[in-house]
Amino acid sequence: MKPWFITTPIAHRGLHHGTKVPENSLAAFEEACQKGYAIEIDCHYHALSGEIIVFHDDDLIRMACDPRSIQELSLHELKQTRLYETDQYIPTLDQVLELVAGRVPLLIETKQHHSNGQFEAALMEKMEFYQGEWAIQSFHHGALYWFEKNYPHVVKGMLSGSMEGVDISTWKKIGVNSMAMLPLVRPQFIAYEAQELVRLKKGLTWQKVLGTPVIAWTVRSLKEYKAVKGLCDNIIFENFIPEP
Repeated sequence: MKPWFITTPIAHRGLHHGTKVPENSLAAFEEACQKGYAIEIDCHYHALSGEIIVFHDDDLIRMACDPRSIQELSLHELKQTRLYETDQYIPTLDQVLELVAGRVPLLIETKQHHSNGQFEAALMEKMEFYQGEWAIQSFHHGALYWFEKNYPHVVKGMLSGSMEGVDISTWKKIGVNSMAMLPLVRPQFIAYEAQELVRLKKGLTWQKVLGTPVIAWTVRSLKEYKAVKGLCDNIIFENFIPEP
């Protein structure tokens, strides 16, 4: 039987709809649950509280017109932050777990740029007894290696792609793009940039050598889906509904 991360299309930040149903909101997650799609969520470790919040950006500019960093605000302030002036607020991971409650799988993406083990330990404290399917994915391959060393049973996805335009050092770009740590991390899947997969056409070397499944991110239209469908095992999608 194939695992869920191959068989179930994954809704990027939930089934969100522009500014009406914000990304990474409880409303977007509930809609994905009702439609039966797995959900990709973005998580930050909030240093002031030791909690994990579900939000993509490092600051609140795009989602709340607030220039402050998420690390500047208290957990209470973050939980009161309205997304796109809707009735939706920044949720904690605990709130998401309570809402989803195992109805669909969760793909948890870590957003940290550096790792000292705090996020990973906090995540495992919450997820170890969660009654539902889930996996972790990250561009920070060192974080994935932490899971492989400490909790090898956790399903891991190694995020990669061209890394063009990403504001990180050159050596980190090379490391992410080459997936040099793949033999150490031993991920159950590779999450790879959809447009780059289409450009490569013949697929990934690691995929061929190790037979590691590939999930394409982020597919945003039926046209893109048709272009990448034969090059991957599954997709992370938004702005459209994948055909069977």
